[in-house]
Amino acid sequence: MLAMKQHTQFLSSGHSVLRKVCRSLLDDMPVDPEDRRRLEQTDLPARWRCMVLQPGEKLSKVPASYVCESLESLFPGSLAFSRQNNIVSFVPAGAFDDGPAARREYLRLLEEQFDADNLKVGISQDFSDVFSAKTHFTQALIALENGSIFDPEDTFYFFENYALEELIINAPNDQPLEMYYSEGLKRLFEHDENSATSYIETLHTYLKNNMNVTATAAELYVHRSTLLERLSRIKKELDADLEDPDVRLQLLILLKALDLRRKAFG
Repeated sequence: MLAMKQHTQFLSSGHSVLRKVCRSLLDDMPVDPEDRRRLEQTDLPARWRCMVLQPGEKLSKVPASYVCESLESLFPGSLAFSRQNNIVSFVPAGAFDDGPAARREYLRLLEEQFDADNLKVGISQDFSDVFSAKTHFTQALIALENGSIFDPEDTFYFFENYALEELIINAPNDQPLEMYYSEGLKRLFEHDENSATSYIETLHTYLKNNMNVTATAAELYVHRSTLLERLSRIKKELDADLEDPDVRLQLLILLKALDLRRKAFG
């Protein structure tokens, strides 16, 4: 009877209710009204971040329950559970957002506990509404996926560092990127196929440097007069007004998408 009573008290605790609610939200299941009421009356951290841990080969052999318990012991107030071969954790955002030193210490503890070679971690933006857990879980997954592709040597991937990549990757809406090329842009690609000098690279560098000739020449390691002559030919082939911010934005999105595709697929 005593054991059953203690078990019931544990299940009704705010932490357990939070775990149950988060699982339901991630599964797109409705939240029990009583659980919602309990959660709203519970003293919870003001802000959270979601982490998705992808175990490496060695760590995947360790029971998921052990990894979850280790996370919760390492960072009081957090909760963790396994989901589709990953570990999902919701942690108080202060661990990341109390300054650079606090963040470095938090990540160091994670690496020390699990060994950086044994995992990849996607980390969402901070949030205050617990009922938006699904959105921030998705952010952590996106960070994990894009980070593993574009920065495979790293361990921790923050969504804010990959939001632009995700936005651009999804921009074509499954259509081939070439569908958005202007005739002028196609001419630049045709030039690059038969020349050692890349007009596309020059244009992209020029736009990234806000059309600053000096900065562009320095980045490309070419003389200013050489760059000016090349830009004159590029503008003639492109036949577009680079003074128009919409034209520049479209070109930057296309060239960034092309760059990401090359990094992802070689």
